[in-house]
Amino acid sequence: QWYGNSVSVDGWKDIWINEGFARYSQWLWSEREGEGTAQELADYTYAQHPADDPFWKVKPGDPGPDNQFDVAVYDRGALALQALRNEVGDAAFFELLKGWPAEHAHGNATVGDFVRYAERVSGKPLAALFDTWLYRPARPALPAAADAGLAEAALSARSAARVERPASWQKIAATNTVHDHGDHGD
Repeated sequence: QWYGNSVSVDGWKDIWINEGFARYSQWLWSEREGEGTAQELADYTYAQHPADDPFWKVKPGDPGPDNQFDVAVYDRGALALQALRNEVGDAAFFELLKGWPAEHAHGNATVGDFVRYAERVSGKPLAALFDTWLYRPARPALPAAADAGLAEAALSARSAARVERPASWQKIAATNTVHDHGDHGD
């Protein structure tokens, strides 16, 4: 049914693999429909949670039994995937998206398996990226950007003005009612 469920997680602590991919798939749909890029949705999601927000305390890579289906597992998981996309580029990223379920279909996988797979396909060391986005109970300084100049410009823009809500936000929020995560409509 869901892209992520073609590969079962090895344990509940690995749930972000399914849920982060599910959320990121919504962002890719938005991008395809021209209603906001995945980067715009990542920027908006990031901007909605200040550094002291409990959202950043949940570690998607091992959320613990009380937080397995917390909105942070979904959204921080998707943010991790956007950071990965920015780090490895679109060609390698979409190769990862296609290859991961094909290589692990009908099997079990851990976060470590995904990190090793991403490193193999991209040819880049990625442990620090995943550690930052999945295991640190704090807001990363800035979402990774493919170009350092763009990252600095994006940081300045985010500091100077509120990040605009992508057109698809309400549609995506309307589909996120399975678990009570509070108000998604902001």
